[in-house]
Amino acid sequence: MVSQENLEMIAADPRSFLGQCFKLEQRIKVKKQRIDHLRQISIQITSSVKPVSAYTGPSDKIGNCAIEITALTQEIEEEIIRMLRLQHEVADAIFELVPNQTQRAVLEARYLSGMSWEEIAYNMHYAYRWVLRLHKNGLAAMKENANGLG
Repeated sequence: MVSQENLEMIAADPRSFLGQCFKLEQRIKVKKQRIDHLRQISIQITSSVKPVSAYTGPSDKIGNCAIEITALTQEIEEEIIRMLRLQHEVADAIFELVPNQTQRAVLEARYLSGMSWEEIAYNMHYAYRWVLRLHKNGLAAMKENANGLG
């Protein structure tokens, strides 16, 4: 069942509602890249020990990297849980608000699977322009039905 809050968001702009999954997935990717970068830094720190001319105080660069990696990993886990919930909400909204199965398939491929228009056209054996039209009509059906329920 689509929540009233989601119905209002869909009625205002279905594309932004559906695009939330993609944006969240991009944030997760960025955080994973930061973790990889921190791991590379920690490897460089351990492999290049340089003599220090003057004592400047305690510095635990490897420990700081480990703490940052742990914090980012926790954030990623929380965002993955949010993304899974959001994907469920998006799937429910598509199913409930788009009666046409072909339009539904296009919306699911685009917003839940993250497929490009070309991939969708190829997989569904449709012309590129027809996929765009199905998408447009699916968004219109979502908006119209959300307004009807809201």
